Amino acid sequence: MKSLIALFIFSTLIGCSSIEIVDTGYETLERKEFSPTNPDNVRIYRSMTPQISYIEIGIVTVKGISKLNEIYSNIRNESATKGADAVIEFNIESEEVSTTSMVTSCNANGACSTHAHTSTSIQHTASGTLIKINGDKK
Repeated sequence: MKSLIALFIFSTLIGCSSIEIVDTGYETLERKEFSPTNPDNVRIYRSMTPQISYIEIGIVTVKGISKLNEIYSNIRNESATKGADAVIEFNIESEEVSTTSMVTSCNANGACSTHAHTSTSIQHTASGTLIKINGDKK
């Protein structure tokens, strides 16, 4: 039972990710908040910048996610909460991460043994600049 608990804690730690949004550009605006947008409508531009009028409203970073589709989902959801219409200069970096944990198992007689368990995964970090098209304010 103890080994199962240790393995659960290990898998929970491996799956940790973080999302960070830094507000930018608000000093020049009359209002500091924009109405949320629909995440399904947030466009992500990886290799080009839209040729339309926009203002930069923030930077979004998602770290430590192993599934690429979750990166896009998290980026869209968080960008929408800030009122962004799109994300430009979007970049994804991938890194192989190895994690070792010690697992101790004990039998009914109290004899315990400890062994190392190593796991390797690919973790992705993505970031981009949040934009509001045409500078529409709330």
